[in-house]
Amino acid sequence: MYLVHNVKINKLEGKILCLNIGLSDKYVETYLENRRILFTRLDDLVKALSIDRVDIVKLDAEGRGASIIAGALETIKKFKPIVFFEVHNEEERRAIETLSKIGYEVYREVGEMHILIPGSRDGLAL
Repeated sequence: MYLVHNVKINKLEGKILCLNIGLSDKYVETYLENRRILFTRLDDLVKALSIDRVDIVKLDAEGRGASIIAGALETIKKFKPIVFFEVHNEEERRAIETLSKIGYEVYREVGEMHILIPGSRDGLAL
């Protein structure tokens, strides 16, 4: 709700897409507190919505980020976005190693937040 409000008051409707869906490494439908929740891969979502640009991926999934990265690798390889990834566990640390294997490097760490940039963005000023 806050995200939708902030997008609207900052007149970013055409630049930011807000969806009420979870991300994972596979399609899953589940229920939480009698509410239906859908999870899908970012790769599938990008294709389904014909998204032609991804500049930033920000993850703070309280330990579930590795599965999101696994379901987003095609998108990350294609668009080379800056990745903000909050790391909470060993599985998420291994996901950073996976990103390193496709050319990403940790630009900066701020607490648990890791900022990763693709090697092709040398000289990027953050």
